[in-house]
This record gives sequence, structure tokens and C-alpha cells, in this order.
Amino acid sequence: SMLDINLFREEKGGDPEVVRASMRKRFGNLDLVDRVIELDQVWRNKRYDLDQLNKAFNKLNKEIALKRKAKEDAAELQEKSKALKKDIANADEAEKAAADARDKALIPVGNLVHDSVPVFNDEENNEIVKTWGTPRTDAKYNHVDLVNLLGIVDLDAGQAVAGGRG
Repeated sequence: SMLDINLFREEKGGDPEVVRASMRKRFGNLDLVDRVIELDQVWRNKRYDLDQLNKAFNKLNKEIALKRKAKEDAAELQEKSKALKKDIANADEAEKAAADARDKALIPVGNLVHDSVPVFNDEENNEIVKTWGTPRTDAKYNHVDLVNLLGIVDLDAGQAVAGGRG
């Protein structure tokens, strides 16, 4: 799952530096965090533009309703309303595209690394927290060895029928 976008928003109580620190522990690309913040700001601007158009549309429709109630001509305002409706549709598409771009940029940013996780660039130094059962010391076989040992498949005949691959 993706991180909450509010982790990237300082004004919403988030702290992008926490996300950056986590990315450093993963040896990840810190530019991803900055890209999310940048695209989130683009989305917020598009969202603001859309909200302003919706406010203007609602205000205009109230004016049209008042004119109609007073039996006055509202044709000019109705034309403005139609134009505003097209602007709203375009702004809505732009807002959705900005949200999609931001969400796509959010995907590669990994979950926050817990403080107890050792920080190394490979798995050699991982701590074994818990084991279950006793490890096997006898020989381990892969599936090809097992079918040969059990004699349940004639691999040579299968290879002759199907043709060799090597």
C-alpha cells in the first residue's frame, strides 16, 4: 500500500524529512520524495482552480435563479454558465491527471523503515529474530531430483517425444 500523502505535507502535520530518512535507510532515491511533494503541490493548485470554478458556477446559477424568479431575461447569464461548465470539465480532467501523476510518483516510495531494522545495503547483516523448528541437515532435493528418485516420471522418454532443448 502507498504511504499517506499527508506524511509529505508539513502544514498537515507531516514531515517529509522522516520519509527522506527512511529512503536513506533503504539506500533509495531521495529525489522520489521531492517529486511527490512537487506533484502534490501541482495537484493542490489544480484542485484550488477547480474549486474556484465550482464556486463561480454556483454563484452564477443563483443569479440565474433570481432573474428567472423576477421574470427577467437570463439568457446572457445562461451562456456564461454553459462556458463555465466546459471550463469546469477541463479543470476536473486536469485535477484528475495531476492526482494520478502524484499517486504514481508515490508508489516507488517505500514504507517507513522501523527504527529496529538494521541499516545495511545487503541481507548479510540481517538479524534473525525468530526461528521455528530445527533446521534440516539431511540432503535437500529439487523437484527434478525427487521425481528421478521416486521414479514417477520418465524424463528421457519425455525429452525424446518433446525434443531436446540443449
